[in-house]
Amino acid sequence: MADTARDPCPGDKNAPPGPPRAPMIMTLTCLSPLPAGEGAGCGHDPPLRRPSVVVARCARPRPVRDWRTGERRLIPCGRPRCSWECRDLWAGRMSAALRRSFRVLPPTHFVRVTALDAVSVGELTRCVGRFLRRLRRRGCEYFAASEWREGRRHHHVLVRADGDLTSAVVAELWRASCRGARVTSYCRRVASVEASARYVVKDVKDGSKKEVPPAWFRGRLFSYSKGFLAEPLKVLMRAVVEEWRAQARKRTGKHQPDNSSGVSNEGTQAEAGQPRQTEQR
Repeated sequence: MADTARDPCPGDKNAPPGPPRAPMIMTLTCLSPLPAGEGAGCGHDPPLRRPSVVVARCARPRPVRDWRTGERRLIPCGRPRCSWECRDLWAGRMSAALRRSFRVLPPTHFVRVTALDAVSVGELTRCVGRFLRRLRRRGCEYFAASEWREGRRHHHVLVRADGDLTSAVVAELWRASCRGARVTSYCRRVASVEASARYVVKDVKDGSKKEVPPAWFRGRLFSYSKGFLAEPLKVLMRAVVEEWRAQARKRTGKHQPDNSSGVSNEGTQAEAGQPRQTEQR
């Protein structure tokens, strides 16, 4: 739905002064579970459900100075919990950083783990933590991301294993980590490194395959082992911005002004259509 601006009627004394308001677009996402006490349900059919409304456009844009014109303008904040727009921009930048790292250290396996029983948010997080530690003890490096499907939380994991990692091994490790809960898992070898980098953070065009994290969730959206990335994440992010900046200069045929002019380089992120990374490990 959209809250569109209207022109005040003639003689309307209550009409606000100034120009009409800018339209604010909101979208209705899938049903999300109601929180249950301190630990909200992990997304498994609670007694009551409510629709989750997510803003389509960034609700907290930030001002930056354009590197070409020097003028200030607003760009999306890029926080994945903010809006659909910011979630997509965050996913685009994260997948670009992962693809850059995968040129040197590509993953070997794609894993999905899901708990079928209703467990609390904290308990599900601890189960995933135990599972990831078991992977590390087997000599595997990983990148794990939380994901929601119709309000139900599960996890995707990119793994780099020295040997063969089978579905049976993953199922055994996941069952042992959940201590009796009913679970399901999936494991396969990575066929396309670029596609896996995009899919794990949902940098895809199909809107039905991605959801904004629920408002009640305050945990980490992703985590990774120390040796998974070829370089620290901040270094990869800066390299991605430099690459986009060079592409923008090539398209416009202009050179970036010297920093001594007082013009910030942050505006180049907006020029490339990407926000600043906010979610870090």
